[in-house]
Amino acid sequence: MKEAIVRSRIDVSKKIEAEAILSALGLSTSDAIRLFINQVIMEKGLPFQVKLSDEASEAHDEWFRQQVEPCALKERRGALLDYRMAT
Repeated sequence: MKEAIVRSRIDVSKKIEAEAILSALGLSTSDAIRLFINQVIMEKGLPFQVKLSDEASEAHDEWFRQQVEPCALKERRGALLDYRMAT
């Protein structure tokens, strides 16, 4: 079995905190990464749900409505004009 090296840049304080937690669990950072990758393979995706916070989700929805509503309104006006011209 060939081994590969995985590298990632992360915030130093997060690395230190994660290493302390993993050490308390009897794991190294490399052990945790191997576990994570094995779970990704078994789950055929991330082994946890990834989603926006409620606040971020609401902000995204508001932004999306601001982008879409003007376009939808323009389409409705165009369809209404087409309908009026056809009748």
